[in-house]
Amino acid sequence: MTNVVRCRHCGFVYTNPLILNATRPDAGYGEAESYEASAGGDPAALFNAIIDRIETWLGRPPGRLLDVGCGKGFLLYELTQVVPGITVAGLDISRHGIETAKEEVRPFLRRGDATHLPFENKSFDFVVSLLTLHNLYIHDVFQALAEIERV
Repeated sequence: MTNVVRCRHCGFVYTNPLILNATRPDAGYGEAESYEASAGGDPAALFNAIIDRIETWLGRPPGRLLDVGCGKGFLLYELTQVVPGITVAGLDISRHGIETAKEEVRPFLRRGDATHLPFENKSFDFVVSLLTLHNLYIHDVFQALAEIERV
């Protein structure tokens, strides 16, 4: 039996026992060829909302953007199509995700862990992580957030 539990100390909600597939970081990577096919529906509204929020935060479009947990790079590819001059980088733990990424952005992707970002301090104007942090243990979430702030 699986129960949903809330941590008394931090409020984090999780399943007990934990439902993880830590031995297969490639689990969940389908054969979709686009963000649209992966997420379903038209992604234009999502990308426009992301860019609007980034521009509001920075006061301008981002020059260098990192996607932590980029998967196959669909978001990065779409951003290169709508933000002139943007430089993108992506990081994902999945070898399969990187190897089967969008050809156009594959050279800008690296395999790595969100808790130890392989980039210099202040390397990016903006960092996004849409589908990663909720998959980490709570102590790793704090480390990943510290790394995101660092880069």
